Amino acid sequence: MASRRGRCGVERLIASLGESERARIRALAQRYDLSGWPRWCEAAEWRESLWVLDLLDRFLPGDLPEGPCLDVGSRAGGYLPGLAALRTPWLLVERDAYRRYLWLATREAHGRQMAARVGRGCRYLAGDAEQLDGRVALITWLLPYVRPAPLRADGLPESWLRPAALLKHLVGRLGEGGALLIVNQGEVEAAQMRQLLSELQASPAGGGLVVRDLGSVAGAITTWRRPRFGFLLITPPTR
Repeated sequence: MASRRGRCGVERLIASLGESERARIRALAQRYDLSGWPRWCEAAEWRESLWVLDLLDRFLPGDLPEGPCLDVGSRAGGYLPGLAALRTPWLLVERDAYRRYLWLATREAHGRQMAARVGRGCRYLAGDAEQLDGRVALITWLLPYVRPAPLRADGLPESWLRPAALLKHLVGRLGEGGALLIVNQGEVEAAQMRQLLSELQASPAGGGLVVRDLGSVAGAITTWRRPRFGFLLITPPTR
């Protein structure tokens, strides 16, 4: 369970927000069940989960097919409550899952704990998303590595930098009418993702794929300093 200190942190955070942020939170709370969040989240996770739910609520089509969902690059799984408020079950996948925090817990340990708290079939997996198979209805890919510099800054091997291959693989995992939501940080990474998407659409793997450039995805709820840009990919009803 989230600590009492964490709940107090959420209360202080709410008190510090502007009216537009509080209004958006009230609107989300009317549409989705957020009642479990005080038991699951520390303040930072609560804020990140709100941002993710706000993002999904604003940009996902309302006619997505039923089915399991996949989040790629989930870090410690802190925003799972935001994902699960929309639909379940979710499989969270993180390749760099054994990174430790100052209190010695790993991302995997925290992610599994969060998945257990949320329940409803949600799971956390330490592994490479390119190794996954099976069809899903929805994939979220938030802040992927598309340049070597951020990978090096995080102490990860450049051999892990395979954005084109992973993009192709994720599109291949979508079922009919499924959606892939991508969010990139900064204009440079967004431009690189546009190029990757253009190349994918021109290939046989991208046949019939609809790509929507969402532009800036800043809304009433933000948790970042640099601008973020989104893309929504939708597979054709029949493939």
